[in-house]
Amino acid sequence: MRSNGVRTIVIGGVATEGGVEGTARSARNLGYEVVILGDGVGSRSRELHELALKLMEQSHFDIAASSEVAAIWQPK
Repeated sequence: MRSNGVRTIVIGGVATEGGVEGTARSARNLGYEVVILGDGVGSRSRELHELALKLMEQSHFDIAASSEVAAIWQPK
């Protein structure tokens, strides 16, 4: 991805407290900027989902709505 100029990774998916959070941490450890789609992630457990989002936000991940990301990355 670096060879293609990718600097930011936008993450959405299932298991907010598992796969999403793990992927976000791995991407950040590799030096990428990470944006979590707050309305693009989910979990079977609402409580774990909300806790994971809160922990990621407190760990300085950017949490954004998909509409915000779409507005920023319009085709040129």
